[in-house]
Amino acid sequence: MVKCIFCFVLIFTMPLLASVDISALESVNQRYRQSGMVSMNLRQTVSSELLGTETISLGKVYVAQGKFRLVLSEPTKSLIVFDGEKIWNEQHPPQGIKGEIQYTSTKIEKKNRGQLLIGQLMSKDPITKSFKISDVKKESDLLKYTAIPTTSDLVINQIVISINPKTKEIIAIQYKDELANLTKYEFSKVQFSKKSTAALFKYQPPKNAKEVKL
Repeated sequence: MVKCIFCFVLIFTMPLLASVDISALESVNQRYRQSGMVSMNLRQTVSSELLGTETISLGKVYVAQGKFRLVLSEPTKSLIVFDGEKIWNEQHPPQGIKGEIQYTSTKIEKKNRGQLLIGQLMSKDPITKSFKISDVKKESDLLKYTAIPTTSDLVINQIVISINPKTKEIIAIQYKDELANLTKYEFSKVQFSKKSTAALFKYQPPKNAKEVKL
């Protein structure tokens, strides 16, 4: 779950091949990076090839200058917050099942940078750092870019980013992990703000929540 969520961030910092026309992606990338805060509704679909299952979760995402907050509300509540230094992951028991809320925290350093794919996406670094764009396809009003990681610490083989060049919005991101699980993020009701809300990117554990040491 955490690894899936982290992959959301890749899109803001990926390097591009000169042979592929990436002007539209660069324009969209710049809009997200320069906004004070971007908020959007999220539909997350995780398909397991091994288990033959599909899980759909609904929630909300907030990103701001390298920080992010991801809230899933259905079917099971969870929360991930990156405050610029640490990632906080809060998990609730499934609906109808009694249990305690648990949370973990991880400090991001160079040695575990691969965990923070989302952070790379929303950082202030140039988009030519960790990925190269190997292909772009046009489908209806969308452009779909395939990106390949150029560093060994990233945990996926490739990622596909779908953008709408007219609205300058990211419509979807999808990738397969090392277990062949296919994760797809679909975004809607995207809002760009000039200022961010600092409280969204600070984490305070709920009362009686249990910290799990990693």
